[in-house]
Amino acid sequence: MTDTPNKPEDDEIDLLDLLLTIAENIKLLVIGPLLAGMLALVGVWFWPATYESSFTLNAQKTLATDGVNITPQQISAIALTKPTLDAAAQALTTAKQPDLAQRILAGAATSSVPRNTPHVLVKLQAPTAQAAHDMAQALLSATLQASRPQGEELARVMQDLQKSQAALDNARTLETRLNQSIKQGKGSDEELAKIYAALSPVISEKTKLVDQQRARLAGLGENDIVAKPTVPPAPSKPRKNLVVVMAVLASGFVLLLFVFIRKAMRNGLTNPETARKLALIRKALGIHGVRGRQTWTPDRGGGDKCRGRGDKCRSR
Repeated sequence: MTDTPNKPEDDEIDLLDLLLTIAENIKLLVIGPLLAGMLALVGVWFWPATYESSFTLNAQKTLATDGVNITPQQISAIALTKPTLDAAAQALTTAKQPDLAQRILAGAATSSVPRNTPHVLVKLQAPTAQAAHDMAQALLSATLQASRPQGEELARVMQDLQKSQAALDNARTLETRLNQSIKQGKGSDEELAKIYAALSPVISEKTKLVDQQRARLAGLGENDIVAKPTVPPAPSKPRKNLVVVMAVLASGFVLLLFVFIRKAMRNGLTNPETARKLALIRKALGIHGVRGRQTWTPDRGGGDKCRGRGDKCRSR
């Protein structure tokens, strides 16, 4: 009893068959994606353009509220709060651009903190390049203003600054008098040196506190602008080149898949194994009925028999 070796072409898809199938349908596979790309180009040409303008702020400056530093994430959130957007919309309305004011209130702005940076990136989208720039400029001014204390916080910071400044002035006055006393030799040099040594850290601490309070009052300013809004030279959406390329690739893939499926369906009319697999696929997909005029079924007696619909069946 001898074993019949399986031929490789019986178990695997023949590469030459694939190449032959592609060669037989080369016109379809070339002309189809080209037509799809042309249609995509025409469609994207009438697609409304969207322009994007942005600005970047450096939020690394120490801005403390009640002893807690304001983080870049908080500045990013401030840029999109209702008071900030209302102030930007008011500026646009004053500039006789009410349509842009409505757009900025409708959510045309986005804000984020780029990873591993202290920067805040704010983007504005509009149907025209100039509109995007004007909206970004208005929101930039409103964000800088919103970074400064308002209302009760402003009054409290100013009051604290006055107290800290007065304490610093008194400490510096005392330091000046101590210097004069040391130079004139009045009092004990050792005692004066101790007082002077204890006064120095107080002056340093009060100076730092005054600087922080002044920085809080000033908020973010022009020096903290990393990138100002510009008029975008080209729309950010749609990306015409990308749309056309994706249309060509997608249509090419679909057509290639169609060609191979059609080839398999045709082979199923003469190949019983292929017909069996196609029947299982149709059953799994819930597709009833058998395509073609005949199907092959194995005969228990060792031969093959076929069932047809009006035509003679030919034994393979």
